[in-house]
Amino acid sequence: MRREGLLRPVQRKQWIVERLEFLASLMAVDVVSFAVMDNHVHLLLRIRPEIVRTWSDREVAERRLALLVNRKARKRAGIAPGSPPTDGEVRAILGTPRLLRRAREDLSSLGFFHRLLKEPCARAWNREDGVTGHFWEGRFLSPRVLDPEALLRVSRYVELNEVRAGVAKSLPSSVWTSARRQWERLTAAMREWLCDPSEPVELHLDRVEWRPVFPCKSGRGSADEVPLERCPNPCVPLTEYLTALESAGRITHPRKPGRLRDRTSAISRAAQAASVGNSGLAGELLSGWAGKFEERLREELVAKVIGHDGASELRRLAGSCYGSPESIALEAARRGVRRVLSVPMVG
Repeated sequence: MRREGLLRPVQRKQWIVERLEFLASLMAVDVVSFAVMDNHVHLLLRIRPEIVRTWSDREVAERRLALLVNRKARKRAGIAPGSPPTDGEVRAILGTPRLLRRAREDLSSLGFFHRLLKEPCARAWNREDGVTGHFWEGRFLSPRVLDPEALLRVSRYVELNEVRAGVAKSLPSSVWTSARRQWERLTAAMREWLCDPSEPVELHLDRVEWRPVFPCKSGRGSADEVPLERCPNPCVPLTEYLTALESAGRITHPRKPGRLRDRTSAISRAAQAASVGNSGLAGELLSGWAGKFEERLREELVAKVIGHDGASELRRLAGSCYGSPESIALEAARRGVRRVLSVPMVG
């Protein structure tokens, strides 16, 4: 970007978040975590080509056209810019093997995803600011995440960006990161339990797993997720993930000013928010469970997450992937090279 706070306006941040959700709904790309800062965006994405292979040719063509249409051709044909794909447009792709093959590749392409995220807002906001030239500084960086533990650590790094910058003091107030969305998921699950407290609350919440904040859809209008072929999503309860995230965020980082300062935990705040309007026994049981859960996990997770030097962070060093030594060796073999330079992780 132009080294300015071009994303500082709330409307621009909101556009980015809504655009991420829209792209994930049509492409085979999971938005695992995000953080929209004043002058840059952090994204943890996972491409899902195995899902694209399950889609019919027609579905591929329709999804590709819903994402990006030929505006000049539409203008010549008299088709309204915002109208759904026409049968003629779909047939044009289905009848051209090269276009169909390209459309199938685009639907799980990081480059295509970033193009659809960055180009529209760059054009609109340059017009709005009365300027020309590059809005974004350069091409995105894309180190690979190789194993489930690395996936959790990178996600924590992304979601703590507002905290580390001193913008947010708690996970619920970290508005422009996926941490807030994950916290809202937990609050909604607690409300569900309060509506039907027929089983212990811990059993109900243990079934609510951490997952991508905007998972791609296996079918049009479907929320079903297809099992992963690479870097499996670790089966971590959302309560445990948020507690681990909070434990990492409470530690002062030597190179960054911010940390979590809210004395009330995210789990307790979720229980309080869910219990609004429910002052009965179920609400008391939920609050009591939240307190006991924190005590049980706090010391265990601090030792697990923070590690030996007290900084759950990614070191900003050159490298092309994140992962354990075993995962790094497998990645080198996949690339057909003797050695792969990794990005060291702490915590």
